Amino acid sequence: EQLSRERITEEVTKTLCSPAPQWVGTMTDAGLLTSCGLTGPQNLTGLAALPPTAEARWAGFGLLVPELDFSAFRLPAKLVKLCRMARAHWPAPEERLGWKRLLAAEGEEAARLLAALAQTDAVDKILASGDCVSLKTLAVSGHDFPDLRGPALGQLLNRLLEHVLQCPADNNRETLLELAKNIETAS
Repeated sequence: EQLSRERITEEVTKTLCSPAPQWVGTMTDAGLLTSCGLTGPQNLTGLAALPPTAEARWAGFGLLVPELDFSAFRLPAKLVKLCRMARAHWPAPEERLGWKRLLAAEGEEAARLLAALAQTDAVDKILASGDCVSLKTLAVSGHDFPDLRGPALGQLLNRLLEHVLQCPADNNRETLLELAKNIETAS
């Protein structure tokens, strides 16, 4: 009870990243984490199969213990954001298009974390394929649509990205400009 939250978090993180992360469950059972809102028995045997990184183990801990409040441990904001993203997108996508949409929406770091939790190499395969998964790699940009501004431009680019996620071969300037004309006409 006299230890600071930061010290508790440091010890829990070390234990989670160790070869025996299930000991955090023993810490909870012994009442050592009540100041962080965790009580009762916790079965954390699945954590050892995850990569021994703070991101993977904390996110896995959050999936196994739904009542875990990441902010109660005073974790870094970036880590909390990644862990909450993993929880929000769990269970992980089962098909390639779902992974591509996740990459487009959350970025590579978050998608790689979810892939690690799901123990799949789907993200690596998509990135190695060179498929477009972000507005940055779209064959057109806002400069190609000088008459559009603000939300209208964003909506058009996102619709084009969604199309390219489904039809990767269409990620070329000519095809996307033609598709944009059809989208603008339909709107």
